[in-house]
Amino acid sequence: MTKIDIAVIPAKAFSRRLPNKNIKKFFGKPIISYAILKAVKSKCFKKIFVSTDSEKIRNISLKYGADTFKLRSSKYTKDKTTLLDLMSYECKRIKKQYPLVRNICCILPTALFFNIKQLKKSKKILNNKKSIKFSFVCSEIESGLSKTFFIKKNKIKITNKMFLKKNSQFLPKFYIDAGQFYYSRIESWIKKRDIFDNNCNLIKVPSNKFVDINYPSDWKKAIKIFKK
Repeated sequence: MTKIDIAVIPAKAFSRRLPNKNIKKFFGKPIISYAILKAVKSKCFKKIFVSTDSEKIRNISLKYGADTFKLRSSKYTKDKTTLLDLMSYECKRIKKQYPLVRNICCILPTALFFNIKQLKKSKKILNNKKSIKFSFVCSEIESGLSKTFFIKKNKIKITNKMFLKKNSQFLPKFYIDAGQFYYSRIESWIKKRDIFDNNCNLIKVPSNKFVDINYPSDWKKAIKIFKK
């Protein structure tokens, strides 16, 4: 029997840093519609589900091509719920209904800067290379960021001591997650495999070609990039 792929777009109602982020109008359309429409056009997925606790978000999602999906449990709407916690929960629900599902692609609801070719390439790589656990979009960042620090109780705490005593010319290249999508096998999601501690296919894009939208300043930057 033919195996299938499914897309999951996590979009809870409450957003602390940017209110109504997931359905805020972006150039005349709810921002989540862009992720849904790209998933539909890619033809990579048998079903496209929006994981939400909001009837309003679900209804908007259905309008743009998402498939009907039961609202998520309130247990998975808390601030402390991680993406891995949520995806494990949703993948278990999906597998009960669709036992032939092979891969699940988690597409973020404000993801504007990925393309259909990247989805198709990720699907092909996962199907052909069992050693690859995740495929996602990233960007190279300045090596100077390796020595970032935070302040706790008026004391400086270095983020990563591994690079503290290394001169910049000996530092490796550094990358940042672009916050677009994470394509993986359903078993990896269910078992909560760490996205950033596995063999991954990295789709590298220039840092000026995307923004991971979390704050009002990110929204403004996204408008500038999108216009180009």
